[in-house]
Amino acid sequence: RPMVPAEPRGDSAISKMRLSLQAQTADKQEAVLAAFDTLEQGEQRLLSEEMARTGISGQRFYRGPEFGETVVGPAFLVYYSPAFLRNLSPLDALPALRILAEVYRRARQLWPLRPSVDAHHSVTIRIDQLKELKLAQIMEAFAEGESWLLVRQNDQEGVVERHRLDDMAKVIQDGKNAVVLKVWRADRAEGRESGSKEGRKHKGGRNKSRKVGFLNPSKSKSDGGTSFKSRSDGASSSASMKSGGVYSSSLSDGGSEAGASRTGSLKLLSPCLEA
Repeated sequence: RPMVPAEPRGDSAISKMRLSLQAQTADKQEAVLAAFDTLEQGEQRLLSEEMARTGISGQRFYRGPEFGETVVGPAFLVYYSPAFLRNLSPLDALPALRILAEVYRRARQLWPLRPSVDAHHSVTIRIDQLKELKLAQIMEAFAEGESWLLVRQNDQEGVVERHRLDDMAKVIQDGKNAVVLKVWRADRAEGRESGSKEGRKHKGGRNKSRKVGFLNPSKSKSDGGTSFKSRSDGASSSASMKSGGVYSSSLSDGGSEAGASRTGSLKLLSPCLEA
C-alpha cells in the first residue's frame, strides 16, 4: 500500500492541492500535477498566486505565497473549473492548465487588485461554454473567424463567451468590458507533445483507488491583453490559512476539492457528484 505523501510546500502548495482535488481520479490527478511542473515559470506563479487569494484584506493561506503586508483582492472563483479540467485530462492536462492560467490572467486585467470593499471580495468567472469542449473544439473557433472573450457582466461576475470577430464592435457598443482570451497559445507545439505524452503515460490509471504523490511540490514561480469596452458543480478546497492567528477557510470552484491541516498529510477525498 503506497504511503500518503506529505503535503506540498512552497508557493504552489495551495494551487496544487486545489487542482489535484478538482481532477478527482488518480490518472487525471497525476497528469495535472505533472503538467503543472511543465508550465512556464510565469504561468506557475500566476496560478499559485491567484488560486491562493482569499480577497479579504490581511488574510492569507498559511501554505500560500507571501503577498507582502497588504493582501488585496478580489479573489476569482472560476465556475466549472473542475468539470473543464476533468474533461481535458489526462491527455490535454497541460493545455487545460494554460487555458485556466489565461482565464485568471485576463480576469485580473478586468478586475485589478484593490483593497476589499465590504462584501465584494470575490468575483465569479463562468466558463460554461468551455467546460464540455475538447481541445480541438476550443481551438477551431479561431479557424472559423471567431474568438473567445472574457466579458465583464458586472462588478462580481464575468463570463467566457465565443464571439465572431465581426461582433466585437457590438460588444463595445453594448457598453461591456471584454478581453480576448489568447487560448491559441495553450496548444503550442512543445506543450501539446508534452501533454499528450503525460496523457498516454497515465491512461491506464483511470478510476483506480490509490494515493497520489505531488511532484516537486516546492517548485513555483501576465502580459497585456486586447481589451474591449461586458451553480452547480460545487467544490470546496480547505487548507490552512493565516488571519489573526486563525487557520481555516474554504473556497468553492464548482467541483470537489479539499485540502489539509497545516501539520497533517494530504488525503484525497472521495469525489462528489456534480449537480
